[in-house]
Order: sequence, then structure tokens, then C-alpha cells
Amino acid sequence: KSREFICRQDGDCIITYKYRRLCNCCRLAKCFRVGMKKSLILSDEKREARNKLVAINRLKRGQIPKPQWLIGVCIQYIFKINNICLNS
Repeated sequence: KSREFICRQDGDCIITYKYRRLCNCCRLAKCFRVGMKKSLILSDEKREARNKLVAINRLKRGQIPKPQWLIGVCIQYIFKINNICLNS
């Protein structure tokens, strides 16, 4: 599923480090102008899997406090990976 971004300023937003999050449409357009490939955009499923993996790695390294909900998410993800490995 692809996302559609719409600019509120007719595609004329200034994208800087400070203001880059104000307009996703113009930010993405600037990325394409400087050479980013559309194939590098992660799907929702791939982004979710990557975020879970990052969360697991941070927990392993002790970089963040361990909120209970995150531990539950990590355990579910580990079980899912184990089931995939066992069924392969």
C-alpha cells in the first residue's frame, strides 16, 4: 500500500534540518531530487519488522529502560521467528 502525501503550500516548502518534518510531501520530493530511489522506501511490514529488531537490539544492549509492553512485543516477535524457523 503506497502512501500519498499532499503539500499544503503548493509544493513550495523549504526543507531544512529544523523544518524537515513539517511537510512530508516536499521532503520526499527533495529526497528524489537528490537521487534517492523509490525502491529504498520500506513497506509498512518491513518498517515494522525493522523497528521491532531495533527495539530488541536496544534491549539486549541495555540502552533503554525495559517497559513491560516492549518486553511483550519482543517475546511475541521471538516466538514468531522461532515458529518460522521450526516450520521451515
